[in-house]
Amino acid sequence: MKKRCFKKSTPESLFLNAALKMLCLDRDLFVMRNNTGALKTEHGFIRFGYSGLADISVFHKGKVLFLELKSDKGKQSENQITFQEKVQKVGCLYFVCKTLDEIQNAVNILKTNS
Repeated sequence: MKKRCFKKSTPESLFLNAALKMLCLDRDLFVMRNNTGALKTEHGFIRFGYSGLADISVFHKGKVLFLELKSDKGKQSENQITFQEKVQKVGCLYFVCKTLDEIQNAVNILKTNS
């Protein structure tokens, strides 16, 4: 029996895909999906990305919006909270979103502040 290479889709991953599709329709935005994690090798783990980095970065006219996407019951990790505090301290926008409407509201705030 073959081992699956990919995990099954989770509600959070389905939400992330829907969010990316919605954001990429707006030609005024530059949107990036951020990945963090670790890869196990024979010599140990190789870590990549910045710990706590938000799921999506959105750029508009020199301003940055970070979006952390969560399912209904999802909560931020300590690293995500620390990242949020750091980016807000330097003037970036950061939102934890559980719906596409919340994402659209965050984008509207970004555009208003750009």
